[in-house]
Amino acid sequence: MVYQITMGAALLGAKRFADAERELRQTLAHNRDWNANLDLQWSAMHLLTAVLGAQARYEEAVAVARKACKLADQAVQGQELYARVLRAIAARDYASAVAAWKGSSPEQCATARRSLADSVVGLDRGHGVLVGALLEYPPEPAEQASLEHTLDRDRHNQIP
Repeated sequence: MVYQITMGAALLGAKRFADAERELRQTLAHNRDWNANLDLQWSAMHLLTAVLGAQARYEEAVAVARKACKLADQAVQGQELYARVLRAIAARDYASAVAAWKGSSPEQCATARRSLADSVVGLDRGHGVLVGALLEYPPEPAEQASLEHTLDRDRHNQIP
């Protein structure tokens, strides 16, 4: 599963979005039966959210990111750096997808904004950690501020 996730990441990086989506969806489908590590499943969903967003398929990205947030909560317990970074990235992914989708409800925007803010409280953002199959860093303050600004429902409705 790690190799398939890495392949999906490489295809995403090469902007081969259809191939990346196929690889990641197949990875998730093939690994449902053997109870793969939740953090590896999260890694595939994290990348799938990015693939869908890159294709401007924001409604789908919101749904996948919401599932990925639930997986992140199930996958990690406690306050270790790895667990906190995973939850922060999941919250960022969800907030990004909600902010990009014009059909997002005010409730989705409020939930995404709150989740993002809660996930980074007291988090040292200067260190990357291995999360699932990927080396990840928590969202930077400027990225968080930009997302929070976009998630403001009044401004969100004015996005062109």
